[in-house]
Parts: sequence; C-alpha cells; structure tokens
Amino acid sequence: MARTTTRLVVKIGTSSLTGGTPALQRPRMLELVQQIARIHAHGIEIILVTSGAQAAGRELWAFRRLTGRCRPSRCSARWGKAG
Repeated sequence: MARTTTRLVVKIGTSSLTGGTPALQRPRMLELVQQIARIHAHGIEIILVTSGAQAAGRELWAFRRLTGRCRPSRCSARWGKAG
C-alpha cells in the first residue's frame, strides 16, 4: 500500500539564511520561500523550523544598543524572535 505524504518538516539553519555572512540574505530567504511555496502548492503542509533568530538579532544590533546582562548569543536570539 502506497503512503501519501501530506506534511513535511523543513529545517533551515542560520547558515542557510545568512550564506555564511553576519547578516540575513534576503534574496536567499526569498528563494527558500519560493521553493517551499511550490511544494505547498502540491497540497503538502509545510512546517518550517529555523534557527535564524540569532542572525536576525545580530542585524538589529547594528541599529540598537543592548542594555542589561545577557550573553550575546542569547540576546541576539531574543532580539531576533522579537523583531
């Protein structure tokens, strides 16, 4: 009996979102979203998991100064999730 896939979990790491640079690469992100949208158009539910919160937080640091006590990796993740 053949089993039909209706749900797909996609994990995209920080390096895939940044291309190895300190900042998010929006053209790369757009390409990934377009690929996911094509899969979704075939009726497959997509669950996207990413570790890109730290990269998003690092980008915000260029515009804001952090206050308080927080390790850089945790602060950047918090800022990335809030941004």
